[in-house]
Amino acid sequence: SPACPCMFSKSKHGKEMVGLGSFLSSNLFKRSGLVFYILLFSAHAVVIKSSSKSGEYNYNPALLCLLAESTKLVLSIIFFLVQFSHGFTFQSILQAFLERDWLMIAPAFLYAVYNNLSFMNLLNYDANIYQVLMNSRILLTGVFSVILLKRHLTPIKWGSLILLGAGCALANYSSKTADTGLAEIGFILLQASLSSSAGVYNELLLKKKDPGLLDSVHLQNAVQYIYSIFFNAVFFTVSGGFSREGKTDFSLHLVLIIFLMAFGGLTASMILKHFSTITKAFATSVEMFLTGLASYSFLGTELTTTYFLALGVVSVAIYLYNKPGPPEPPAADPQKVEMESLLEEGQAAMSVAKNPED
Repeated sequence: SPACPCMFSKSKHGKEMVGLGSFLSSNLFKRSGLVFYILLFSAHAVVIKSSSKSGEYNYNPALLCLLAESTKLVLSIIFFLVQFSHGFTFQSILQAFLERDWLMIAPAFLYAVYNNLSFMNLLNYDANIYQVLMNSRILLTGVFSVILLKRHLTPIKWGSLILLGAGCALANYSSKTADTGLAEIGFILLQASLSSSAGVYNELLLKKKDPGLLDSVHLQNAVQYIYSIFFNAVFFTVSGGFSREGKTDFSLHLVLIIFLMAFGGLTASMILKHFSTITKAFATSVEMFLTGLASYSFLGTELTTTYFLALGVVSVAIYLYNKPGPPEPPAADPQKVEMESLLEEGQAAMSVAKNPED
């Protein structure tokens, strides 16, 4: 059929762009994204926590969330154009939005609240307490996966998720954790619930297969980030906007936070598309131990007995979750089942005919 006048067509470097598009869809790129996510997440909370001075931020966190979402939108559009360098129609984008992608408004809202809440919790509460309680999202992810994705988890997998959460909590446990107040527990558990529910629902939408619609995680991300920009603009306005006390000085530190939030979000969506929220939870647990090893190697930080105990617990959890279960019985052949049923009915009828009731 003739090309639509609003077609994005191949450039004179079409072959190179198609090659790059193939790389973005390769298994190597997907696995690299998983490793990249672990590295990004290991630095995220530490960098935000270290940006506060005297118990407050000298910038508006809502502005950083807004800039991070804007960065993700620009990158998603670029990745989409690379993926579909051979051409697409704006009509196909509109159709995908009306029939599927408008639902991205739900995870966009949940993530917007989550991101802004993370700044508040990291500012007001101890970092170790924050990490211990945030690990409740591992078990919550399992619960939401069963409810929303209808995912079947065996007792062994449930046990591995509980072990994973316990091991991660143990790695961050300190004497301050025992003195945690109800307010701290409530706000951090709320953030954990937002993270789990948003991740699982986002996975549901990203993996939804609709024949005839553009299948692109970058297009779905772009729609989600448009919603996110709106919600974060509302939060930014409510929090005082540019009239808030204190001028935001865009230092290298703040640029790093925006970078971590932007690329962390992009790689997280790729994990949800090609792996799962539970895989993301396990990846999150790995980063804590990488951070510990890096601190030992470069900063001389002591590795305690608790660290190695937690590492052992998490290792057992990873093994149990990925341990292959017993093979499932082969699916029954409908025609064979129907034939056996007819034979049984025939045998029953013959039995009745030979032994009539008196």
